[in-house]
Amino acid sequence: MKPQPTPSADASPASNDGARQDRTMHEIHNSAALRVYWSGGVGDAVVVTFSHVGHGDADGEFFARTVVEKLGLPAIGIVDRHDAWFPAEAMRAAIGEIRARIAAFREVVLFGSSMGGYGALRWSRDLQATTVIAWAPQWSISPNDVGDADRRYRRFYVPGLHDGMAVTHDAVDGRAFVFFDPCEPPDRFQAGRLAAVAPDRVRLVPMPRLGHEVGHAFAASATIRDLISVCRHGSAGEAVAFALGARRRSPRRVVGVSCALLDRRAACAHRLFEAVEHRLPENLRLSWIEAAADAAHRADDRVRLAALVAKATGFARTAPERVQRLVERLG
Repeated sequence: MKPQPTPSADASPASNDGARQDRTMHEIHNSAALRVYWSGGVGDAVVVTFSHVGHGDADGEFFARTVVEKLGLPAIGIVDRHDAWFPAEAMRAAIGEIRARIAAFREVVLFGSSMGGYGALRWSRDLQATTVIAWAPQWSISPNDVGDADRRYRRFYVPGLHDGMAVTHDAVDGRAFVFFDPCEPPDRFQAGRLAAVAPDRVRLVPMPRLGHEVGHAFAASATIRDLISVCRHGSAGEAVAFALGARRRSPRRVVGVSCALLDRRAACAHRLFEAVEHRLPENLRLSWIEAAADAAHRADDRVRLAALVAKATGFARTAPERVQRLVERLG
């Protein structure tokens, strides 16, 4: 199914008139834990976004702000100021103001990545979501829930604050799409738990070899517009087909396949990377070099290792600590 276009202002309900008149971007809630922003737009659906780890607390910035403004979509951005996974007490204090904004819309689309994906799922019932788009979300970060299956977020865990944080069936509402890389064991575990607790609401969308940041496959604003549309209007199968099409076009898929081949077919892995290297952001290029250097070290390929370490030094100005660690470890 071809994604339907985002509804225009003419398709908006009369009850949305007041919301559409407020076209400014401004803060509607501020607490020690959260900041919440309103960004005006047109349409019969409002997009509510949740920040990811490391998003920061800069004035006026929220996850996907550039995209929703470019597309002209009404939006609310919820920013967790301390990477605390949207604590329940803080969210409950903000929900009244958020609900007052979303009440004018026929549909509510919740959207987030990683920690933000958790927030979108955890608060979907409270925010009366009709659609949830979650990129590589967590079910929980509490060691009491996840054990050793996912240790990535142990440093963020706070006893008491995060105990009982796991997403439950009753917390999830709407059609929830969880996009994840099944080749990443922690993300596969988290997605599996989400599907297990809410099998009637959570639809898993596997995107192999993209890593944790699966959302980069949808980097273009037009692609995110179509993603929102197909998740709102299409079937689960159509959403999967759309996601796999985005995956095929993403250079990150090639990098993921290349990394998987480094230990078995190093020459092929290097050729794959070199074919897309010019299309990659600097951080991803350096990540591949680090992985390739580790593989060369394991293979005792000193010539290739020396070349990779030398290549890494080209990033010394922008990523000095990573380069230093690599040189000290393998140089």
